Amino acid sequence: MFDTKEPMLSFLSIKNFAIIKSTEIHFKQGMTTITGETGAGKSILLDALNIVLGARVDKSNYPQSEPCEISAIFIIKDIPEAIRFLEELELNEGSECILRRIIHHDGKNRAFINGAPVTLNQLKTLSPYLISIYGQNAHHSLLESANQLLRLDTYAGLINEIESLSQTYKTLTELTHAITDEEEKIAKEKIALVLMQYQYDELKQLELKEDELQQLDSDHKQLANAKGQIQAIAQISDIVNDSEQSLLSMIDHLLNSLYSYSEQPQFKNILELLTQAKVYLQECDQEAKSILNQLEVNPEKLYEVEQRLDHIYKLARKHKVEPKLLYQHIAELEQSLSLHDQSEQKLKELIAQKDVLQQSYLNLAKDLSNKRQIAAKAFAKEIETHIHKLNIPKGEFYVKLTPSKTQQATGIDHCEFLINFNTGQQAAVIDKVASGGELSRIGLAIHVVSSKKIAPPTIIFDEVDVGISGGTAEIVGKLLKQVSQNAQILCITHQAQVSIQGDQQLHIVKKHLKDHTVSEIIELDKNQRIHETARIIGGVEMTDKTLQHAKEMYELYHLQ
Repeated sequence: MFDTKEPMLSFLSIKNFAIIKSTEIHFKQGMTTITGETGAGKSILLDALNIVLGARVDKSNYPQSEPCEISAIFIIKDIPEAIRFLEELELNEGSECILRRIIHHDGKNRAFINGAPVTLNQLKTLSPYLISIYGQNAHHSLLESANQLLRLDTYAGLINEIESLSQTYKTLTELTHAITDEEEKIAKEKIALVLMQYQYDELKQLELKEDELQQLDSDHKQLANAKGQIQAIAQISDIVNDSEQSLLSMIDHLLNSLYSYSEQPQFKNILELLTQAKVYLQECDQEAKSILNQLEVNPEKLYEVEQRLDHIYKLARKHKVEPKLLYQHIAELEQSLSLHDQSEQKLKELIAQKDVLQQSYLNLAKDLSNKRQIAAKAFAKEIETHIHKLNIPKGEFYVKLTPSKTQQATGIDHCEFLINFNTGQQAAVIDKVASGGELSRIGLAIHVVSSKKIAPPTIIFDEVDVGISGGTAEIVGKLLKQVSQNAQILCITHQAQVSIQGDQQLHIVKKHLKDHTVSEIIELDKNQRIHETARIIGGVEMTDKTLQHAKEMYELYHLQ
């Protein structure tokens, strides 16, 4: 319940809008009634409020010379949703929220929240947290099942349960879309996958190792040239050491011939060089013999290597891959197939998650449905009590909950409001059996009952009492007064029985000046309220009797 010690909408300023030149309104707590003769501009006040809350601008409503400016101040300290929204925009400045729109004759307009420029979408997002408008034809929206369900849920205090269910439904929907996307992806890959699997299976049989091609090339060169290599190495070994005239034997001969002169300095250097040459030739001989032991002429092994290379090169050509990149190509095919396997696994996991979430959704929805069934009887009973007071004495009101055809964010219930105007008859959907006036009164009763538990901060009732009079109008006024215990009420009315019950009464007057017409909005004091009530009751002729009646009405509601 909102604290109504101070009004949520505390101030409204209108400049150069339609036939209003300039006006300022300070709203009071509780219920404010707004009266005026037909055509005086009561709807202009509502239009101005809509515009400052983000509505589209009708160019016919402002003059061509000066810009139109509309400002409104809302007290938001008890509206946490509005505070959170403003904090997200970094526009929260305490208990007040100041909205302003400036509209120029060329159609350009600017919007502000707490002095900072904002977009119209941001204004529109904030607006529902601040105010709601219930107009003459608002009962038509109550004929929609979704709206009826919302009214029941509001009355039953199930908003948190619905939010939880809605979040589960959203996640479930996202999961369903993800499954569909994954299935479509797998289906598209299926044809390509068959070819890819065939290619991989064929290449996998090759059992190609990472560096095998380089090794085969090296082996082939060695085996193909083995005979020539053996001859060359054998010749080296023969010349260096094995023949009678080998290089080593000749060096030994030279060393022996110079040995007797080894003490003479001029022979020392040449002896050292010949000794080193002998060492190098011995090493060369040992290396040649080692290589010679490793080399072999092996036609069978050469054939095997050539066959293996031929197989590899043929498959590389078939798959249009360079031979040196064939191993990498096989690895890429294997990775692609693995990714497809992962897609299949991911699909299975998504389906498993959906099954769990679906059960969670059903559990929440069934629990919510049970709570609705319990609340529906009390909700219907309260509405029935109010419609009896609103001159539908035999009306029997019912809330019918049946399983919905599909799962929704709001659950698995389809809601219908039924009424029976005569005891014993079959109840029917309200719009099938109720007249326009009856629909309006039933809609008002529904709005009043559902607003008792969770009411918007400020509610505007725009001529909801059209077509009723007398005792019924008085009851309407009492119902609106009752709602004002939970929310600030602004009521545009033609009924004296309604207007007199307001904690504050505003009067809209149209004045015809020399070259133009203007509307003014004034707050009525006690005497002015009595005279305005007498005017509404008696019309043009205001008699002492109507004044006395108006005075008695005022005292009935304000001197208790």
